[in-house]
Amino acid sequence: MNFQKLNMFRTNVESGHELDHLEWDSLERDTLESEQSEWDPPSDGTNNMEHGSLVGLLLDVSGSMKKNAVGSVQEDGEWIRSLFQVIDDIIKHDCQTNNQIFTIGFGCKSSDGTFDILKSIENARKQREKMDNNTSKANIHIVEEIFDVLKNCGAKYIRKWTTAEIAQQFLTQGEAMFALKELHKDKALATRVVHECLPEACRQIVRDDHVFKVINFVFGGVTTSVVSTFRQAKPSEVQSAIESGIAYIRTNANIGLLSFNMFNAVKSIQNAATTLRGTLRNDELTNGRIKELFEIVKPFIYGNTPIESALQSASQIFRHAQSNVEKVMIVVSDGEWNDALSFAGMFENVTVVCCFVSRSSKITPRHLFDTAESYWDIGAKNLFKLSSVVPSQLLPRAMILHNGWSFDIEKNRTKLFAHVNNPELMREICRIGKNIACNQDCLSDLLVTISLDIYINQSNSELTARQQVLGTCYANASATAIHLSLKRILGRDGGYPEFEILRDELIREYGSEGANTFNVLKTVCSRYRLRCSEINVNGVYRAIVAKRIVVAKFHLTDREWDVFGAFYRSQPEGILSKLHLDIRQRSSGERQSGHAVVVTSYTKNCLILMNSWGDRWADKGFFRVERADVLGLEFMDVYWTNEDLSRSEKRYFKEHGSEIASQLVAKLRGLQQQTYTCPLCNITSQVSTFTGTLSRAECPQCQEVFACSEAGNILAMNIYLTSIATPLPDDRTDLLSDEHHGVVIYERLQQ
Repeated sequence: MNFQKLNMFRTNVESGHELDHLEWDSLERDTLESEQSEWDPPSDGTNNMEHGSLVGLLLDVSGSMKKNAVGSVQEDGEWIRSLFQVIDDIIKHDCQTNNQIFTIGFGCKSSDGTFDILKSIENARKQREKMDNNTSKANIHIVEEIFDVLKNCGAKYIRKWTTAEIAQQFLTQGEAMFALKELHKDKALATRVVHECLPEACRQIVRDDHVFKVINFVFGGVTTSVVSTFRQAKPSEVQSAIESGIAYIRTNANIGLLSFNMFNAVKSIQNAATTLRGTLRNDELTNGRIKELFEIVKPFIYGNTPIESALQSASQIFRHAQSNVEKVMIVVSDGEWNDALSFAGMFENVTVVCCFVSRSSKITPRHLFDTAESYWDIGAKNLFKLSSVVPSQLLPRAMILHNGWSFDIEKNRTKLFAHVNNPELMREICRIGKNIACNQDCLSDLLVTISLDIYINQSNSELTARQQVLGTCYANASATAIHLSLKRILGRDGGYPEFEILRDELIREYGSEGANTFNVLKTVCSRYRLRCSEINVNGVYRAIVAKRIVVAKFHLTDREWDVFGAFYRSQPEGILSKLHLDIRQRSSGERQSGHAVVVTSYTKNCLILMNSWGDRWADKGFFRVERADVLGLEFMDVYWTNEDLSRSEKRYFKEHGSEIASQLVAKLRGLQQQTYTCPLCNITSQVSTFTGTLSRAECPQCQEVFACSEAGNILAMNIYLTSIATPLPDDRTDLLSDEHHGVVIYERLQQ
């Protein structure tokens, strides 16, 4: 039976019309060709801090990547498995719905050497689901066609060994369609199946020695070697061969392989996470899932290294992206290729981060360079040329140093390029590179300085909790949001009203007996060319990632306030949950009083909020709540857009942004060397040896406590950075993520 005949029949099953394998191919092809890209950049009116990002990952899967790291005894595919972790690291803490990603694997066995990693994973899932879900009995015509393919690939006696009717009993329709499709398109695979999974009897007539002896005896020993017999296989033997063959095809076929197509390559971060992790839930990428992903791509990787094709495809995608989208390309490779200078002009508006994989133990790991070394491999030199230059003064220095990395500062230019010789270093540079790249246009964040927490906590350290609950908390939260939002505007017309002035003005206008925080913000924000809007908890996540200020309010009864206060007195770093305080149990007649605070960050376990009761309360003025509904939290986002900025403010940012950045970075650069003289014992010690809180420091010499009266001074700054960079015992804090409340602000201050 040929394919034209096969295309003429249909099999009806209980679930309805069943497609034959040609229709299946056609349907998949049409679906892929007509599939719309998920790339949907934000409109021109989008908030200036929510333009989103487009990250392209170009990952080497060529034959040389099959070698393990120096000194490694890990299982097969160590580097390739780590590439999946690189993808997961890039998307793990990304909450913005308008951020997108595409992934190109280069060095595979496709026609042009490239494939779409995420699309291929998704396609493989769909293919296997079709096979596994179609459990009806195999159509006899498809089984006959499989026999024809196997016969033409070496099993010329397969129909003597068994019949299609017997084989049909051990094949589902899904398995038969899958096997025929893969065997027909890959004759080399079909030949391997014949030799690996079918008995020798299918390939040649095998002499039965017992029968041969009998015949030889009867004819007096006059026989020839051509006399032979053939024994048909038992059903159990046929079943075993079929099971072996299907398993072999599943393991070795290029299931799901899709060459890279720029028109449907871009995925949202959320969809990319679902595809990679294989679940709609926000689960971690497990070792089991990584192994499964490796088995999907293993049959078609380990080819040559055509990085040029991958670069051409990536440049086309970036060229068609909207101008207000932050564009980042991350390249991981260990191979040699043509001169990178020919590609440099293709990525003028793209931040390019490059990672060269080496098997040498003589490289300089965890370092960003400003000049290429003469002894580097040609592949390393080309990736260095391709990578972007970032002024050293704009790098998030404290974050980089804290994670054990260093960089050249002499020329005030650093290339986003690194040499690595183990998978963990590869993951680190990709995370750091994306973090740097996606924040280079946020110089205004520098103006939300270290004094963000120091200033507010010092200003409120003398206020009692009860006074705040019943009176002016709305003013503290509103003034915080307005003050810090204005601080983000470089060279703001009208200057920056101080926190106390804003707070006092609000109290004079709305009183000291409480006010509706959201109504206050809706009225006051417009006076300062700010905007505000009520948001849900997902909006909170997006705002925090965008480094914006979020105000939260909630109401508790007197009894609940007592529970609230007692909890944080006994567990300053604890996470309040419904097990401790359940507002659903309150009676309808109980009197409630409200409170307003500021949301600073979140982890997978809780929301983290900043109170206004001084840094002696709870965890240096911060507290943690498991979920928004524990306290019945309501949220308001305070922000500005480009439309709200004056022409002079926009001009000032362009002219002075770098200058202001260098001033703050200079402060941070000196923290490790600077000293401070205790005002009590007059002994000078290194800044890093002082401990304490944001408003009070303890001298390492006399152990006495004194006030950090100057907001933002280097002593308070160091105490602040030390406290926020230290993970809590139960926090699985990634210092490159936005998980810890301090790390969010820490990165914001440095970037």
